Amino acid sequence: GNANCGGGFACDPLALSTAERVRHRELLQRQRPAAHDISELSDGYLFHLNTGGISFIEAAQRVDFERRCCLFLAFQLQIVGGQNTFTLSVTGPVEVKPFIDSELRQVQRRIAAEESHRYQFEAGLM
Repeated sequence: GNANCGGGFACDPLALSTAERVRHRELLQRQRPAAHDISELSDGYLFHLNTGGISFIEAAQRVDFERRCCLFLAFQLQIVGGQNTFTLSVTGPVEVKPFIDSELRQVQRRIAAEESHRYQFEAGLM
């Protein structure tokens, strides 16, 4: 279904094909461990990402997916030559901050659950 923050902001996951949604999920899973710092902004978040976990090009692909689903969000990627880190800001109208918070928590919970399931399987607990 559509993600909605109750303020008229909703993401449309059907803006992506099935294959694109699978790839988007993969990129989210790669971004989580690559984020070595997350700074809260007044209108969103600034992620500091390590290029060893997710490449700048992969982050750009994720941004492309997000911008097609969530038309009210703004994204900015920045990289400085010779560094192994880059930043991704996700911002929007101030009313959308609770939505970004909620989405960030949902992604973190889903990835943590998948990691827990994988650990239990690898440990022979399942």
